[in-house]
Amino acid sequence: MKTSVLLIFLSLSFISIPKALKAQNKVSAFISGQKNELSFKVEKTSFFVCLSKGGEITGYSILANGTISYDLQGRIDKVGNVVVSYDLHGRIDKIDNERISYDIQDRLSEIGDTKISYDIHGRVESVGEQKVSYDIRGRVEKISLAKVSYNYLGKIDKIDRNEQSMYLNLNN
Repeated sequence: MKTSVLLIFLSLSFISIPKALKAQNKVSAFISGQKNELSFKVEKTSFFVCLSKGGEITGYSILANGTISYDLQGRIDKVGNVVVSYDLHGRIDKIDNERISYDIQDRLSEIGDTKISYDIHGRVESVGEQKVSYDIRGRVEKISLAKVSYNYLGKIDKIDRNEQSMYLNLNN
């Protein structure tokens, strides 16, 4: 039996935002078909940040050419002309001209002008304009306009987005 990893990518861009600002506010949601894990990617002009549904930074990328320099702790502090800075706790607090903020529970709360909120269970409730809801078992039920449904084994078997259905074959 082959084990396959399935990654479902839902990108809901904002239609009414001028082209110059569109990259500033693009938020994408990812669901891993194997573990039903949810993560987000927040894209800015000169970088993007990936975060888990618990609000931790799981990765980032700086979109710049040039020399990479490091601070005294061995952390990246500059890529080309893009500067990265850290707070007293060692967390990234600024990339380029975009502030990165954390809440009292050490979760991301803002990336530039993109706000992140959490439900009472500590799961991401919204990232920018994308809203997330969960079913009674804690699985993703809806991401903005996309509805996620599961088969009897608890695996994702269907995603409905804007009245279009996409069925997934998880046996490949």
